[in-house]
Amino acid sequence: MTIYFNKDNDSIAISKRKLQMLANHYKQIANALTSNEVQAVLKEWQGKTYNKRLETKLKKIDEHFSIDRQFGVYLEYNFYNYAERFFQIETKNYYGELVKRNIYIDTYKHSIRNLTKSSILEDRLTIREDIASQIVEVAKYYQKQYEKLNNQLFELDNILKEYKDIINKVNEFTDSIQSDIKAEFKMVLVNQG
Repeated sequence: MTIYFNKDNDSIAISKRKLQMLANHYKQIANALTSNEVQAVLKEWQGKTYNKRLETKLKKIDEHFSIDRQFGVYLEYNFYNYAERFFQIETKNYYGELVKRNIYIDTYKHSIRNLTKSSILEDRLTIREDIASQIVEVAKYYQKQYEKLNNQLFELDNILKEYKDIINKVNEFTDSIQSDIKAEFKMVLVNQG
């Protein structure tokens, strides 16, 4: 069994750019959730009955906010605007011709938190008394995601080199083991990436 690392230089550049955009999205979400205006709106609504005005106020602060009422009252942060998750890159096709490729981030919607303490089936949906502090905790999560991804992007060349070295070492090892021994002891490695 041989494990391959199948990213060429163009694919690595595309993946890196997508990950940079995603890191920026994480940062944008963290900043939006902890902004003074958003926190003030959330504190104003704590313990009150939910209605559409909450979403309207949040959207006036940042158009990315929405509230999903399908399975609960979830605060979401959306990148529906295609330009915020899209870029073009020139690469060579199979025939060596330069072509433009459209690349985009799949993730466009982030569910932040259920805002209510009651079920969607109940008549009165009351906003949680501690929703502002809960949202700050979610913002901390996105800030950590941003920092971790951003830091690893700075080290990406080293990470990829180490990964390739590990693959080569695994390939050397598995190639040196006789197939009957590998079969008997079920020496099968699964490629995760």
